[in-house]
Amino acid sequence: FAEKRVAELHPLLAPKFSFNNKDFSDSDGVFWTTNQAELTIPIRGRLKITPIYNFGYFKQNIADMHLSAFGNGGGGRIETVRDSGFTFLGEFGGMYWSEREGLGGSIFRTGRTSFYARAEASFRPDRHGTLGFTYMHRDAVYDLTTVQALVAGIMVDSFFVTYQRPMSERIRLYTTGGISHYTSGTLPSLLGNTQPRFGARLD
Repeated sequence: FAEKRVAELHPLLAPKFSFNNKDFSDSDGVFWTTNQAELTIPIRGRLKITPIYNFGYFKQNIADMHLSAFGNGGGGRIETVRDSGFTFLGEFGGMYWSEREGLGGSIFRTGRTSFYARAEASFRPDRHGTLGFTYMHRDAVYDLTTVQALVAGIMVDSFFVTYQRPMSERIRLYTTGGISHYTSGTLPSLLGNTQPRFGARLD
């Protein structure tokens, strides 16, 4: 019995290392790859603390302009789950970007620092449903899929409300609604704007 109990508790108490990679490319010449290494450390009270290291590479050719950026940085995440069904996640970190812009025979190099943050909370308003709230602040390149947005330092702040509940034994309903606000960065031709976001799916 003791050995079985230890085997059950080990995944809940042992540190866990994970590595994630994401790649993206399209017909406009955009390519980016991001990598994230995490070490999740469970502690008493159903609490998890996770140091994070990120690095990535972005590039895009626009006519005779060649843009590229390499970023690396780190941060941390804290998570907790309660018996009542309440969950909370908080994450904060920073990235240093080394950017290169080639135009004709000239090359310009710049560097900048950006910060990202994420906060999520959810609870059960009834026996079956789960209501969640999410706030995110990060570089907008992941939404706009253009390296020019990264070089210009465009950031996005998003707030979402989510609700999910089972519709049957095999089908679950997911709905999301919220807004995203994009800054103009250093591009004088681009004004900051706010966009509504909504989505729903059955899974």
